[in-house]
Amino acid sequence: MSWPRILVYYLIAIGLAVYLQGEVRRLHPAVQVPVATTLPFLEAVPERIDRLRAEREDLSVEFRKRDGRWVVTEPVGVASPNDIVDAVIESLTSMPPIEVVADTGEHGQYGLNPPLIRVRIEAGGEILSTIAFGQLNPTHTAVYAKKSGKEDIYLLGLNARYYLDLVFENVRRQLASAGVVPSPGLDARGDGGQPLVPSVVESAPTPVAEPTPEPAAKASVPASKPKPVAPAPKPQVPAHKPAHSDKHK
Repeated sequence: MSWPRILVYYLIAIGLAVYLQGEVRRLHPAVQVPVATTLPFLEAVPERIDRLRAEREDLSVEFRKRDGRWVVTEPVGVASPNDIVDAVIESLTSMPPIEVVADTGEHGQYGLNPPLIRVRIEAGGEILSTIAFGQLNPTHTAVYAKKSGKEDIYLLGLNARYYLDLVFENVRRQLASAGVVPSPGLDARGDGGQPLVPSVVESAPTPVAEPTPEPAAKASVPASKPKPVAPAPKPQVPAHKPAHSDKHK
């Protein structure tokens, strides 16, 4: 076979390939796949974050940074797992989300109404973000999350959720060893991010015993008063006198 003929065959094949590709694109328009963002899920400077509050259904814990170290301000008397708190912030401020799952939809199907965990992050008295964590995805390789003020629902890696679970477990063990019952954290208000009722209200002592023995003791006093009704001997004295006087006569 001569080279000119081979070249003609190649040109025909290229022409057919271009034609077929054009027909495929015409019949099946390409679906635009959203490009994964490279920005971190939480755009903040980790060193400036000085307050973190994490809440779940059975426990709430709050950290504040003092002299470069995290201190637990709620509940009282708990040592702070500094490295784990730093890991939570690092995972949120350095890693981008895997993808945006939905920009609208029913939050309940992702475990976000109410959320399973809610985290509020502040810097210099300003709330940077309130993040709601929902259920794991069907393959249990990521977790659904949502930031307050945004409708987007993200799929995040498990790092942040894993470190949050470590924080809760650390605090729960300390409270259990001290014999303290943790105060509830989340309620059913969704991901609004407002602080919940302080634990002091939850643990406020109910009026235990309004001394009920006192009224009982007072009631027993008047019961013994009717006893001095025995002036019965008086009528017997005059009954003996006439009998004595008759005998004397």
